[in-house]
Amino acid sequence: ELIVVRDQLGIKPVYYHKTNDRIIFGSEIKTILMDVDYKTDYDQQALKEHMLLGYSLEDQTLFKDIKRLEPGHLLKINKKGITKVKYYNLLNDINCKSSQLDNLENLIYKSVDLHAISDVDLGIMLSGGIDSNLLLYFLKKTGNLDSSFTAFNAGLEKDNDSDQRSLMD
Repeated sequence: ELIVVRDQLGIKPVYYHKTNDRIIFGSEIKTILMDVDYKTDYDQQALKEHMLLGYSLEDQTLFKDIKRLEPGHLLKINKKGITKVKYYNLLNDINCKSSQLDNLENLIYKSVDLHAISDVDLGIMLSGGIDSNLLLYFLKKTGNLDSSFTAFNAGLEKDNDSDQRSLMD
């Protein structure tokens, strides 16, 4: 049995294409498009949704018969076929009791520390909002800021270098 899993929040994508006798999957659609047996075509419903919403609903992609595995779902692949299973529901964590929220800071700390594991140098785009600043705070608190860490912001360039501060301070 082969199990293909997408993370709970959908941070990393998983795309798949199944036929009668095989399945192709990858973190990018181009993995499937490289298959010589796949006949490139578009999904008319997904195209309509993209035009109206800027994205497609459910598991559809712009490419016909290429599906996106939803966050918190997995595919079980065996001789009997392919089964999609929902293994995580974010609403179960959101609808928690207030006593469970006391541990929220520790949960965020653990999550940021876990997601900071990387083969490449870490960086962040500072939007000025609370989310990017909160991430930066917890990255520093978990010890994941070092001299290779890079932060970017969307704004005007300044000629005066004295306005820049180190994230390590």
